[in-house]
Amino acid sequence: MIAALVPAKALDHAKGRLAELLNEDERRRLALAMLDDVLRTLRGVPEIDSVYVVSPDAEVLEAARRVGAVALEEPASVRGINQALAHAASSVPSADALLVVLAACGSSAHILMNQALKEAESHVVLPLHFSRLWQPPLGDDLQ
Repeated sequence: MIAALVPAKALDHAKGRLAELLNEDERRRLALAMLDDVLRTLRGVPEIDSVYVVSPDAEVLEAARRVGAVALEEPASVRGINQALAHAASSVPSADALLVVLAACGSSAHILMNQALKEAESHVVLPLHFSRLWQPPLGDDLQ
């Protein structure tokens, strides 16, 4: 089984680097649109059996549910993406491979999926940049 996990920030922190160009509402809508693109892409990949989203934001989690992803609430005690991924990974039933895809990939997700699925045998794959893949140390139970 191959599962995909998408970590997503709270919307009030999303796309902060665009603050000079977009107001808060526009940044929130952009973040949700990019998340929607990624989730729909993942749901459309036949090799991916399940898609999970981890976020502290109720609106993000609801958006995930609307497209058929499993929503995992990030506890308030979680700090940063690594803790969010560790929390979420412990909630994902045993998978042969766990793909971690950033919501910021937007409509480029289909390109990343083709490359990542070639690499996904039994390890976690996190596309950090479109040109490279990184395998984070999340523990033996996920490798």
